[in-house]
Amino acid sequence: MSKATDSVMLNDLFILKNGLPIFTRNDCRYDNSRADADQITMISGFLSAINSFANNVDALGNMKEMKMEDVSFLFFKPPNDNNLLFVGASKGKDQGLLVEAMLKKISSAFIRRFPFITENKWDGETEIFKDFENILENIINHDDSLENPQECQGGNISKFDAGLVPYKRIKKIYEKGIYDLFSSIDSKIVFQAIDGMKDLETIAEESDVPLARVFSLCKSFIKMGLVLFKK
Repeated sequence: MSKATDSVMLNDLFILKNGLPIFTRNDCRYDNSRADADQITMISGFLSAINSFANNVDALGNMKEMKMEDVSFLFFKPPNDNNLLFVGASKGKDQGLLVEAMLKKISSAFIRRFPFITENKWDGETEIFKDFENILENIINHDDSLENPQECQGGNISKFDAGLVPYKRIKKIYEKGIYDLFSSIDSKIVFQAIDGMKDLETIAEESDVPLARVFSLCKSFIKMGLVLFKK
């Protein structure tokens, strides 16, 4: 696990479009209880208003961080969409730069997964963004199995597992954006080889990646919400 990601405490995440919450991660409220939908809407409106106020007052400049007694809110606005806002809440001390870096990574992954959000083609439905939860968890927890080819090189895989056929859950038009998220070469090779017809053993043979590694990568893809197995 990367040192920066391991030390970041991201308690809440708000992704706002035109001031409205389209995706939220609410793991730990500041009074140790989860916020309900109405509270999330109110908090989102407050954050959007603060950000808008700061942006409209030349002397204040862009809103970067707002500190309260027990929590800090970090703001990040992607350069390609002024109406999209990512806000991270952290109870950790001196987490500003780390949370900001994570927000940039989250925003890049979100826009790659849902490119229509910056193209004025969104129909207002928020259910579709729930698919981002697994990708977000992978970013926050930084699944090392995607980055360390040395892991899972050996080990025995059962005939049943070797015969599993992975298939992609995402539309083909989004595959390029997801493909670019992977940093290790074998992650890219295995993901590209998944076509819904080849089993794990065939993918391993054709891609020259150890079967145990292929199996491990596919399980990681499943956790990210990108792939499922069929028999």
